[in-house]
Amino acid sequence: MAAGGQVGYPLAQSEEEMRRLAVQAEVLHTEPTRSLFQQAGLAPGMRILDVGCGAGDVSLLAAEFAGPAGGVVGIDTSQAAIQTAQLRAERAGLRNVSFTQADLQTFAGTDEFDALVGRSVLMYLPDPSAALRGLLPRVRTGGIVAFREVLIGEPFLEAVPRSELVDQFNAWYLERQAPAQEAMGINGQVGLHLHEVFHDAGLPAPRMWMHSPMGSEPDWPGWEYLSQQVQMIESLGQRVGVAPPGGIDTATFADKVRAHVLQWHGVLRLQRGVQAWARKTATAD
Repeated sequence: MAAGGQVGYPLAQSEEEMRRLAVQAEVLHTEPTRSLFQQAGLAPGMRILDVGCGAGDVSLLAAEFAGPAGGVVGIDTSQAAIQTAQLRAERAGLRNVSFTQADLQTFAGTDEFDALVGRSVLMYLPDPSAALRGLLPRVRTGGIVAFREVLIGEPFLEAVPRSELVDQFNAWYLERQAPAQEAMGINGQVGLHLHEVFHDAGLPAPRMWMHSPMGSEPDWPGWEYLSQQVQMIESLGQRVGVAPPGGIDTATFADKVRAHVLQWHGVLRLQRGVQAWARKTATAD
C-alpha cells in the first residue's frame, strides 16, 4: 500500500515495460477512453487533471484533446510511475503535459481545472466517494468529471464457442485470484457503483456505459495483451500464495486460447470496463 491507503503501483522503466503498457492501452483502454473524453466534451484549451496517472496513458491521451493551448497535469503516489510517464511524454514530444508525485486523497493544489479524469484508480481507494469529493474543489463549476474503471470479480474472459481452458482459468480466477486482490484492498466492482460514487461525492447522476474488447483475427493485439496479463496475474498471485492450477501454463495459455478461437472461427471477450462522466454543479462546491 502506498501513502494514504492507496495500493502501490510499481513500474520499471524498461523497454519491455513500455511495450506492455502500449499493448495494454491499445487493446483495453484507448478506444473507450477516447470515446469517454469525446462524449464528456474535453476540448482544446482545457486544463485537465489526471489523478492516479500511473505511467501516463490517460494523460498523454488527454493532452491530445487539450492541444497546445491547454494542458494536462498528472499526479500519482508512485515516483517510479511519474518517471515513466515523464519519459513517455518526452518520447512523444508532448510539451503540454506535466507530472508530479502526490496523493490524490490529500492533493492540495491551488490551480483550477476544466476537467478531472482518471482510469482504474478509484478501485484502489478505501473510500472513492470521499476522495472524489476532496478533488472537486479543484474543478471549476461546469467542469467535467470522467472516470473509467475495469471490472474484477467476474469471469475475466469469455470464449465463443466455449473453451475448457478458459473456463478453468475463470474458475480459478473467481475462486482464488479475485478474492486475493480484494484482500489487498482492490475494489474490483467499483465501476458498477460509479453512479453511487458520483452521487455521494456531490455530483449529478453520471452518464454511464460498459465496454469490452473482442477479437477473432489471427493478428489481433489482444493475444499479446492476454499473454502479458495472465502472466502478470500469476505474478500477483505468487505474492499472496495463490498459484494457477496445474493444468494452466501461463506462458502458453494465450497461444492455446488463440488456437481454439481460430480453429472454430470464434471470438474472445476480454476484461470489461465501466465509464462514467458528469459535469460539476455549483452545489458540489
